[in-house]
Amino acid sequence: MSVEHRADILKRLIRYEEPSEPLATELREFPWDWLEEEPLVRLHASDLLRVIDRFLAGDIDAQQLQDWAERLECREDIGFGPDDEQLVDDVFFRLATPFINEPLTHESVSRMREQLCASKI
Repeated sequence: MSVEHRADILKRLIRYEEPSEPLATELREFPWDWLEEEPLVRLHASDLLRVIDRFLAGDIDAQQLQDWAERLECREDIGFGPDDEQLVDDVFFRLATPFINEPLTHESVSRMREQLCASKI
């Protein structure tokens, strides 16, 4: 398995344009640790907003949103865009861990979206 293949799977998982479980299964073929200094791919606020918008439109449910975020959270091979790293990291953590933060409802996710958009002004 090549680094390019790993990067492709991660990019497809970030875009969430297809079911994430088969991609997550495919990623399990690679070692968890990423020993390089730089992440293999980056997740930007725009990626997060695109998936949040799908939730708000009813295309995916709260469990799917949480599962998606959990599959990407804490991966050393994924970094966040440098311009909005702290906010994206915070929102991403809240999406992945609603059991210790707040439930993923239309209202709570809308607030997260507003925070992400406000940081772009």
